[in-house]
Amino acid sequence: MSLSESKLQPLARQWRIVKLLSGLQGLSLDELAAELGVSIKSIRRDLNELREADIPFAESTGPHGKKTWRLDMSRSVPTTFNFDEIAALYFGRLFFERLAGTSLWASANSAFQKIEQSLGKAGLTYLDQLTPLFHQTAVGITDYSSRADKIDVMRTACEDLRVVTAEYESVGAGKPRPYTLRPIGITEHEGSLYVAVSSPDWDGVRNFKVDRFHNVELQDEHFERPTGFDLKSHFAYSFGIYHQDGDPFRVRVRFAPEAARYVSEKVWHVSQTLEQQDDGSVILNVELSSTRSFMSWVLGFRSAATVLEPAAFVEEMRNEIAAMSENYTAD
Repeated sequence: MSLSESKLQPLARQWRIVKLLSGLQGLSLDELAAELGVSIKSIRRDLNELREADIPFAESTGPHGKKTWRLDMSRSVPTTFNFDEIAALYFGRLFFERLAGTSLWASANSAFQKIEQSLGKAGLTYLDQLTPLFHQTAVGITDYSSRADKIDVMRTACEDLRVVTAEYESVGAGKPRPYTLRPIGITEHEGSLYVAVSSPDWDGVRNFKVDRFHNVELQDEHFERPTGFDLKSHFAYSFGIYHQDGDPFRVRVRFAPEAARYVSEKVWHVSQTLEQQDDGSVILNVELSSTRSFMSWVLGFRSAATVLEPAAFVEEMRNEIAAMSENYTAD
């Protein structure tokens, strides 16, 4: 299906051009225009903008005067890194390994191999001695090595604004059900990947967990990104991954002195403010549109956390704690 210029935003289209021209064989302007469904004029404009961003392209003339374009690999990216900067990138490999098997990991792994080569045997041996000093906990981390194909399909769909069909098994569902989805962004939360999707079956944007997808297929149909949508705004009044439309409201929680320092050391939400109390406790204020995920977080502090407002959330906490107590009632 031909793709109109209005349906593939310039930035996404230019990123697609970079990927297409990364192969050994170059492509002509006609081929790029046909692949992306836009005019040659648009392709020329995209290439000029990419060149202005110092992304190197080379033009060559082949048989019968055919001109093709590809990435100019003779112009390597400057590697004026200090040893400590290279070491930091090398240790950062830990954070990419959860995406093992995906095309993102393949590209990252290729970069890490080049880092290893630049370090040399002595430098690599030295860094390997330091590796045990760094550790990433794996509580709740998802192994995506067997789901690489799903991640790549979703990433392509987000970049090219293409529809996917899939079966998705939501929490509590007895079996997967079919969906037609419009993926528009990917989010990592607590070791798991989620895809922000819209659909002709509902209004707004929902978050689907990658782990629960079955039989994901990329379609030729394209869609338009919701006007003004971006992931940062999408999660502005969420706590964690759960999103709910609606006006935000203020939530206040007091943390006892034994938990106050831990709470004060981190940014838990973009809207948060902290009120230090004379007794050493601290009151956390946040603006949320839902307390669904926030409740679980507060309960993790046990008796060191007390919800102050809103009243509806206080009552919700009372009911939840009472239900929990029933689980421990003596026979």
